[in-house]
Amino acid sequence: MKKGLVAMGLCALLILTGCANAEQMAASAPVPHTAASVEGTVFTFDGTDYEITERCPSVNALEIYDTIGEDTIIVGGHINPKVVYYGVFDTKTKTFEKDIQGGNLTFYGDDVNTIVYSLWGDILNYNGEALASYDLQEPEFISDLSYSEDGTALNVTIRGADGETERTESLVLSQK
Repeated sequence: MKKGLVAMGLCALLILTGCANAEQMAASAPVPHTAASVEGTVFTFDGTDYEITERCPSVNALEIYDTIGEDTIIVGGHINPKVVYYGVFDTKTKTFEKDIQGGNLTFYGDDVNTIVYSLWGDILNYNGEALASYDLQEPEFISDLSYSEDGTALNVTIRGADGETERTESLVLSQK
């Protein structure tokens, strides 16, 4: 119940601050991790506090965005209406493995290396390498990324400012 109220409060804060990714962040139903919590800009894991603004000064609100397997927690933080902070936290080493700024972060299965996200018109992989670049016309934006059922392609949804779906494209990923 408490987590639901915290999530509702954070969603309201994100909506009030105009975060374009608030709906996406709220829609991801993170797997609860009992040793993790957030309050303001502090992520707490197993009794240790991590002030996220020390990692990314422009973050003004946090949520536990998602988990990957048993060992990884994705901490999501609001930066501005177009960019979200994602901290990739390893629960075994109790350290942040990566800091990502972008939107629409998704992954396939329980493999952290399959993380992809968007930043403006680019689709980037976990290492920050561009997988594709879209020539978006103002005011288009990438509103969603999702893996195909077999993980071989990425569905890229591009919308206009009115929220109407303009197009969804399939980005074929290189085979492992």
